[in-house]
Amino acid sequence: MIPFEWILVILLICVIVYSLCCGSKKNKKKIEGFKAAEQPQTIRIYNAFHLGDNVFSMIYFSRIKKYIEDKKINIEYYCKPEYHNQLKEFIPSSNIILKEYRENMDTSGMHNIWIGHREYKCNYYTRDKCDDKSVSNGFNDFLKAFYNDFSEKINFPNKKLENFAYTDDDLLTRYESLPDAYKNVDILIVNSDPLSGQFKTDDSAWVKKIEEFAKKWKVVITKKTTDKVKCTTDDKLTIKDIAAISTHTKIIIAVNTRIVPGFFNSYTLENIKRAYIFDSNEHYSYPKFENRKSITDITTEELSSIL
Repeated sequence: MIPFEWILVILLICVIVYSLCCGSKKNKKKIEGFKAAEQPQTIRIYNAFHLGDNVFSMIYFSRIKKYIEDKKINIEYYCKPEYHNQLKEFIPSSNIILKEYRENMDTSGMHNIWIGHREYKCNYYTRDKCDDKSVSNGFNDFLKAFYNDFSEKINFPNKKLENFAYTDDDLLTRYESLPDAYKNVDILIVNSDPLSGQFKTDDSAWVKKIEEFAKKWKVVITKKTTDKVKCTTDDKLTIKDIAAISTHTKIIIAVNTRIVPGFFNSYTLENIKRAYIFDSNEHYSYPKFENRKSITDITTEELSSIL
């Protein structure tokens, strides 16, 4: 018969061996699970619409930059290739990679970030259904609400935007590199043609006012309608270059085109004295922004009282 003491020793050895074997397996699983959690995640997003719609997306990405970098999230962003050169200047993180959007491409497993996409309860066409009732205050408030809903859809909880604006120090660096003709501008006039029917301009009336203002102040325009005033197309400036000009501009007069989203930066919003926006349907709630119906509504006397 085996002594009782030996039986206890054998049982103790078995317990120790089992603990070592199973414990190491559990620890290995924990380590593997931790490593898996640390693996980068890729989210595929697309926007098939206009350049301005894509600039909105870049502003949104700038607001969640820290989150996607901390969480090791990569974003593949698909848009029309003709917009890439402009958009790459707004990309806030190396975690965001521009990809080419093609008609009829397979978008299964991708997220459509266009503000008018009807998959979202809160979209451009159904603003009355947005949970955030501040959407009625202005278009910028709708953008804030839309991208907050989008964050929830892609499981970015607690990334609520309190406003739709961005900060980008590159704008100030870029401003210093601009030709002197674009520095310390009194009036920046965005007279470019909108692509979504926001406003119908009368070029002859705008040219008359542009030349009138240019006799008294330093004026820059974005569409070459007169040789008497400096135009951003003279030097092939980009949307971000124009946004840089706006950081030191006193007054903005703008048709609500693809250029305007660049003005939603903290420096421009703080420094401008007034922004006159021309849009038949939308308005902004930013301080110092106001809508006008006709360029003839803005007089030299009014601008003199501001400048």
